[in-house]
Amino acid sequence: MAVRVGGGQVRGRVLKVTRGSTTRPSSGRVRSALFSMIASRLPDASVLDLYAGTGALGIEALSRGAAHVDFVEQGARECATLQDNLESLGYASQGRVHRMPVHRALSALSGPYDLVLMDPPYAQDALTPLLEQVDSLVAEQGTVVAEHDRRQSLPTTAGGLERVTERVYGDTVLSIYRRLGGAQ
Repeated sequence: MAVRVGGGQVRGRVLKVTRGSTTRPSSGRVRSALFSMIASRLPDASVLDLYAGTGALGIEALSRGAAHVDFVEQGARECATLQDNLESLGYASQGRVHRMPVHRALSALSGPYDLVLMDPPYAQDALTPLLEQVDSLVAEQGTVVAEHDRRQSLPTTAGGLERVTERVYGDTVLSIYRRLGGAQ
């Protein structure tokens, strides 16, 4: 399966994917829609990519102008592939790969992040508590994007976050949250 960067500085470049991995990269259609919705928030943004897998979401953010991305992935092979992707695209100095479970990363990282991208395995029902945990890492007026299966329902608020939009693409839903009281 070829995963290509959809826009920005390295548009069209192919990302390496770990052979035999169970990661499910976001489809090109979903990534394109997502980055169209949040384009104005990307320039010079500090980004956190949870459940990073190949790094497709965070690398797309870098390609479109983000200043830095912290990638969190627990699989050793996936982390090595992600690091290779960053190096081959010239983003090694702008991306840092953290090999650890997401719950541990949330207490180890300090933020604040302008944008948090979350794309956990669809079989995991971890998004609601994860939204509440990630809240402390989100910058004032920051954005959190949760990609999830359409059969999974997320709350309209979680911690200090409020869902501002939800878009459905086949079996995939993008739920976008902002800080309560933040600019819409």
